Amino acid sequence: MSHPLSTAALCLTLCSLPVHAQDAAPAENVMRTLEKAASFFHPQAGAPARSLHLSGEVMAGSGIGESLKGATFDLRMEPPRYLKLDITAAGRHVVLCQEDDKVWIHVPDKKMLIVGDAATPRFSGRADSVQPVVMSLFPPPVNRAKLMMVPALVSAATSTAASGARTITLTPSPAAAAVELPMKNPKLTATLNAGSPWPETLDYEDAANKLTLRLAPLELTDAQPASVWQPKPAADDRVETVALVHLQRFFQVTMASLGSRITTLPPAKGERWLVGTAGAGRLEDHDSTRVLFLSGTPEEMGRQHGTLLKKEIRRVVDRILYGVGVGSSFE
Repeated sequence: MSHPLSTAALCLTLCSLPVHAQDAAPAENVMRTLEKAASFFHPQAGAPARSLHLSGEVMAGSGIGESLKGATFDLRMEPPRYLKLDITAAGRHVVLCQEDDKVWIHVPDKKMLIVGDAATPRFSGRADSVQPVVMSLFPPPVNRAKLMMVPALVSAATSTAASGARTITLTPSPAAAAVELPMKNPKLTATLNAGSPWPETLDYEDAANKLTLRLAPLELTDAQPASVWQPKPAADDRVETVALVHLQRFFQVTMASLGSRITTLPPAKGERWLVGTAGAGRLEDHDSTRVLFLSGTPEEMGRQHGTLLKKEIRRVVDRILYGVGVGSSFE
């Protein structure tokens, strides 16, 4: 699965780890920070666990960030076992917890606690519908060879204002043009007050989105008790246990849907080409708008439709089942 939550957590961690060598080259600072993050997320066998605590507020945003303006978050991580995210956004308070292969979603306002368990069947009437799944909210391991390539793909620039405040800006380097990025023209800027190793604000933007975070100083401590990582429901909260795979799909669909909008039709240019065929049916692109042509009996047209728009149909089904279906439980 993709790791949308862990990617966000990784970006926050990278920009919140202290920058002690102010006179070091920006690329060296990037490499040192990446190595610190890698050792934190994937500690060596036998190494003592370390706990990270970071909180902040979304000050401004557009695109995906538009729906997050005003949100506050409190993030705790202790890889590889524990994660806890407490977030309040759009008037809704949600707490997400992970301990090994178990995930909790607590919605105090709804007096509801959902427990995702890998051993729970997908369908209550079918004991054989257990679907094994490994769900980790932490980023996957990266070997050192790939890690050493990152500074070559990232341009790092620093500047110091008259007040002593420093900014560190990361953008793709010219060499990154050969790499397919999930976003277009990303830029990440951390602003540090004079004499502080911790960013006070973090600005992210790409071709479609902007986000400004105000951060509290990051805390790195020894391992915390197990009770810190578990939800604390009220005595009368409703507790429901579901298959972990359902929550996995819910997270995937929700993150993929953030900031999505129905786009307006582009201006007509007369451009048209064939995308694919299936039997007597075909899928064409007319000025960046897909047009589906079906022909034959209802059964034949249904097969053409399903073949030519297989991915799109699967995406819509997932969004209805897991985005609307599961998501409506939290409304």
